[in-house]
Amino acid sequence: MKRKLLSIAMLLLASAIHAQVGIGTTIPNKSAELTLLSKDKGLLIPNIPLESTTDQTTIVNGNVESLLVYATLKQGDIEPGFYYWDKTKWMRIVGDSDVVKIVINNFHEIITNEYVQNEIKQFFEISGGNVYYDGTKFEYIDENGDRHEINMQELVKAYETLTVLGYNATTGVLTYQDEHGNTVTVDVKGAVKSFETVTSVTSDATAGTITFKDEKGIDTVLDIKQLIELNETLTVLGYNATTGVLT
Repeated sequence: MKRKLLSIAMLLLASAIHAQVGIGTTIPNKSAELTLLSKDKGLLIPNIPLESTTDQTTIVNGNVESLLVYATLKQGDIEPGFYYWDKTKWMRIVGDSDVVKIVINNFHEIITNEYVQNEIKQFFEISGGNVYYDGTKFEYIDENGDRHEINMQELVKAYETLTVLGYNATTGVLTYQDEHGNTVTVDVKGAVKSFETVTSVTSDATAGTITFKDEKGIDTVLDIKQLIELNETLTVLGYNATTGVLT
């Protein structure tokens, strides 16, 4: 009888031990198969030199789903860190520092994702004053929620600099006109002291300069481009060498 009771007790004890295992505690958590308790020690996950995220040979007995390891070396597409096996691939457990790198490396795929684009559009649509690009044009939303297209051509034109510099050697005329159609005249006689003895006039459209040569062979350079930039933005420029008038 005593032997039977002892056998039953041993079976019950073995069953209890098999149900929950506690290390560092005599009262393991009932929801866990294994409970670890320590004030100054941690759990060391096996360090494995995985060769790639598809490595199926390093673990000799085969990869089991949810198997957790710590990759120790950077090789292939493996970065040191924690990985778990997910049916066909080792999946990295990422941290905050990994997120930025992942976004940068996959930015094109992220920004072209339909779900992401919809989220961005919804954000801009409810935020007055924001500017967004839908792939063909720029628009902004006013405080009333109305959309307005930004005309990039007019915007560039409003800030463009001198685009046409023309000089007629026969008539000696150099003219310019601003974007608003206003004609501006400048007396060049005052800028060239030896105007009465000018023997040749040459222009450099690239540099935006006019060079006057007197009878002594001395050159006087008039920087038209700089003169214009100090006053306003121009598109057409002209100079009359006979009257000494810049228009």
